[in-house]
Amino acid sequence: RMINPRKKKRAASFIKRIKRLASKIEYADTRLFSRARPVPHGSDATRGYVAEVCVDDEECFLHTSDVQGPLLDEQVSFILDQRPGVLLVDGPSTYLNNPRGEVELRKANEFLLRILREGTVSHLMLDHHLTRDIDFREHIRPVLDEGENLGITVQTSAEFLDVKPNLLEANRKELSRRSG
Repeated sequence: RMINPRKKKRAASFIKRIKRLASKIEYADTRLFSRARPVPHGSDATRGYVAEVCVDDEECFLHTSDVQGPLLDEQVSFILDQRPGVLLVDGPSTYLNNPRGEVELRKANEFLLRILREGTVSHLMLDHHLTRDIDFREHIRPVLDEGENLGITVQTSAEFLDVKPNLLEANRKELSRRSG
């Protein structure tokens, strides 16, 4: 219900394909989850909403989904309220030629620094949008430095799993050139 028309069409196609594989499909719309919150997909709700989710088994593992930052107070509030030990954030879309890109990067860095300083995070994983940029580490240098100062591990999901990052999207042009 809270997604834009293009994503609704994509979702319908996806659901049609997985119906034969799934024993049951449940929709989150209109249901209450105590450890999830719909938040804007990015800096505003024009692209619909995504769900930030906390999976809690002893310690909260929180996935921000597709917030492209975090870029909004409400996205950060949910993170701080859930008190995660491990946080997986998709990060800002630095790889796009976006006129608001510098502002969004600055805001994301400010919010990530706030989360490190005020939160309970011991591991911050940055992935998805951010790792589509080969120079992603330079874009989040303040976050990496503050993590080191505070003894908080800041890394990609691959590094969290002790695997060398293979940034396929960031290397798309080079890979395409080599294969074609």
